[in-house]
Amino acid sequence: MTGRVCLPVVLLPEADERLSSWLARMATFYAMTVPEFLGELGLPQRDVFDLEWRLSEGEGALIAARTGVSEVALQAMAYNEFVPDARIMIARKNRHCCRDCPADVHRKAAALPWAFCCAIDGTDLHDFGGATLADLLGSARFDALHLHAKTGADLLNSWARGEGQGAFAPIECCSF
Repeated sequence: MTGRVCLPVVLLPEADERLSSWLARMATFYAMTVPEFLGELGLPQRDVFDLEWRLSEGEGALIAARTGVSEVALQAMAYNEFVPDARIMIARKNRHCCRDCPADVHRKAAALPWAFCCAIDGTDLHDFGGATLADLLGSARFDALHLHAKTGADLLNSWARGEGQGAFAPIECCSF
């Protein structure tokens, strides 16, 4: 697979799919490791999670030229909208999974610690043992905490995206 022409087969990104997930699916399709596949895209020696965190226009253009996927779609798979302090909160793999979503597709929202339900179909996320948060807490406790947890999750999400929080850190946002 040498040369810089458009790849013959390109898997379309799923809704809310992470860049690392899509690149891993593409690499698997072409029987390569992710680093080998990144080399074929013109990005040797690049870490997939660094690309996912901050995909530059030039890097996006290289991937777009080889795959035909638009730079806008590629940027949507990265976490460019998050403030630098939020990077530590993004897991390298899904924290939870949705039973209704394909197992090989990792959603951006599922990598965040404040995600309780699937961003695509709204169903409760499960841990890798199969339990939901309601299963772990019990339905009465879950019902009592659900509204507060949702409020805290919304505040953390806003802070991570730099929306209207000023200089507040996550703990300060949640103390309101």
